[in-house]
Amino acid sequence: MNLRNIDGTQVTYKEGSHKKIIFDCDVCGKSIEQSYRNYNKQQNGKYCRNCRNKHTANRNDVKQKQSILTKNRWSDIEYRENITKKVSEARKKEWAEGKRTVSNKTSYSLLVSLLLREGYSLKTSYDDYMKKGSIISVMCSNGHVFDTNYTRFASGHRCQKCRKADFDKIYKSFSDENYILITTENDYSDNKQKLDYICPKGTKHSISWSNWQLGHRCPCCNEGMSKGEKELSDFIRSLGIDIELKNRTLIQPLELDIIIPSKKIAIEYNGLYYHGIKKGNIDKKYHLNKLSECNKIGYRLITVFEDEWVTKRDIVERRLRHILTNEKGIFARKCYVTEISPRIAKEFIDKYHIQGYTTCTVKIGAYYNHQLVAVMTFAKGSVSKGAKNEDGIWELSRFCVSCSVTGIAGKLLSHFERNYKPIKIYSYADRRWSNGNVYEKIGFTFNSFTLPNYWYFKDNKKRLHRFNFRKDRIKHLATKDNMTEWDIMQEQGYDKIYDCGNIKYIKVYN
Repeated sequence: MNLRNIDGTQVTYKEGSHKKIIFDCDVCGKSIEQSYRNYNKQQNGKYCRNCRNKHTANRNDVKQKQSILTKNRWSDIEYRENITKKVSEARKKEWAEGKRTVSNKTSYSLLVSLLLREGYSLKTSYDDYMKKGSIISVMCSNGHVFDTNYTRFASGHRCQKCRKADFDKIYKSFSDENYILITTENDYSDNKQKLDYICPKGTKHSISWSNWQLGHRCPCCNEGMSKGEKELSDFIRSLGIDIELKNRTLIQPLELDIIIPSKKIAIEYNGLYYHGIKKGNIDKKYHLNKLSECNKIGYRLITVFEDEWVTKRDIVERRLRHILTNEKGIFARKCYVTEISPRIAKEFIDKYHIQGYTTCTVKIGAYYNHQLVAVMTFAKGSVSKGAKNEDGIWELSRFCVSCSVTGIAGKLLSHFERNYKPIKIYSYADRRWSNGNVYEKIGFTFNSFTLPNYWYFKDNKKRLHRFNFRKDRIKHLATKDNMTEWDIMQEQGYDKIYDCGNIKYIKVYN
């Protein structure tokens, strides 16, 4: 069906209607969301934006030729030096005094002038800047050195270490939890500074404002629990479930944060600081070993990372509620299944999937009473994940629901099978959250366990996937020869944390 309403029903609008509809591109087959009015304006075929651009003028070819010409000119060292020398000392002085504005042109001299005007100095030499591209090393007036680029700096991003929070706000936050802040406003310098305090039990400790905001508190309070652990345990108790805290007998000598004997489920809350390789001195198989030991005695282990609880608490609570309680839901037979637009898929997955949205080719949704309740997406098989680059091989990349919908995974998969005739589908279940039962119910078979994956983090904030820090992307930051990816990231102040790996499932079609 090429043309339909967002909920999958037949289009009945007038030609000039601004109501949103969904249609399939005539070239690539991608589902596109557009107003019915604009859809009817397309006279020579119904295309998505990318395919439509390919059928218009050759502007991309022109841009490419211009880019090649510019690159060739700047590869001439003499030409670069002549351009740089044309900027007079008088002009540089005007820039430094703020009498003349700086354009967005990223020449070395313009970059220097902008930094001078802001009281910063450029640590990257001219030759390194020309070799390494946009990444630059700068030093603020307080002597803090950090990496940035022209665009970020020009848009207002400055030294993070010099950022200071409102001290009244800090004082109130401590006071609201009956903490006595000893550090005065005159002593406070930045967010990374250790603030001295006295906890409600009378113990003196120190903590940075950044870590306080992340939920870290006095280690002597709350039965040795962090704020996040206490919040998590309180939530589980609110479901009417009896729990045990800080158990060291189940998988001796290892400790489990929360156990639920009645359901044979254990839950770990992993603060980033204490569970990192560098600062926490945690082995890369530490979390996997805990999971394996729990599985040996018939327990299921769920592992929650600190940043998930802080930034995606509603998703974590929803998944735990689904696992721990007998939710009353709806049945898949009462749902209507159809392909949905990228925007609708992204909004739903970002709201209900712990890992968020990822690039995909096919997006299928299930509607109940005109409300989207489930989404399943598929991507072409990736060579990097062991798939052959050929037609018919797909990855089931995301599946999530907004409520309990019995049998919906099978119904969404059947829709994909009917319309795309796959040869093979593979998918990965995150062992921190899933035991893989949903895959086995819809016809997938176990293939293998993958090794634990890792993320980088800095200042105990959100985990960042290692894919963004491949050595080919960060090699310009190396200060010595033969530095590894991990060597470079440590020098930049990062730590890394491992998960429990994945379970790979495959479904093959005859």
